[in-house]
Amino acid sequence: MTRAVRDRDALELRATARELAAGADPVATGRALLACDDQGRREFAARLLGEVAARGGDPAEAAVVALGELARTGEDHAVLCAALESLGVLVDASAARKPLLALAPHPSFSIRWRLAAALRAAHAGDPRVEAALVALAADPRPIVRLEAVDALALLWPPRSPAVDGALRAACDDPDDERIVVSALVGLARAHVHLPAAPLARVLAPERMAAAPSGAAERLLTALAHSGRPEAEAPLRHLVLLWRPRDPTTASALAAAVAACVAPAPRTPEPAAR
Repeated sequence: MTRAVRDRDALELRATARELAAGADPVATGRALLACDDQGRREFAARLLGEVAARGGDPAEAAVVALGELARTGEDHAVLCAALESLGVLVDASAARKPLLALAPHPSFSIRWRLAAALRAAHAGDPRVEAALVALAADPRPIVRLEAVDALALLWPPRSPAVDGALRAACDDPDDERIVVSALVGLARAHVHLPAAPLARVLAPERMAAAPSGAAERLLTALAHSGRPEAEAPLRHLVLLWRPRDPTTASALAAAVAACVAPAPRTPEPAAR
């Protein structure tokens, strides 16, 4: 561990964290490292506690609590970033919800965008978390808005009407089309009305051709889930002029068309004479 911390060797740090997380009383080990003055060891401790929390089991909640204790404005920047990143990838970080909410107005945008993912993990149906994410979705920094909109898009109904309002507002984001796509995905997942102009813009064949396969598949899968009629016209146009590059995206496109595009009416055959 000393060598990995000294050399900032990310691979060795991860391997060491996994090894310690599998050992006896890893939370106590993490807390002991947090108590020292060395910034590198404290940052490693945040990674270690994240490994413990991700493994689940009895120590997981204690690890989340310890990570939440690092979510404070006066914490070292690198240590706080490591703690938020560890919380942001968890399925359930609700044990750290209170300190995370208190961190929402942090002055550093690099903290705020990591915080958005951590808040999503800490949600568990708490309207205060939804309100904090809605506020972050209007942040001056595009990277913060993107992370917050991504987090809001993952919240299943029932959810606050303000969530859908924030997603609709994000559909007109002027700085980053990824924000628009995430907002449309969030609305589609909730089966609510999809704004026509942004939807037509992101489903334009030339834009879909330039989009990464994963992003295209995510949007098309959400549209298939929604079955919204607003997607019919842009999808009809898309299938005429665009062929996906991989089979998974092609399947997602077919599913979206099947769910959103009404079959063309059949012309009756002339009666036989």
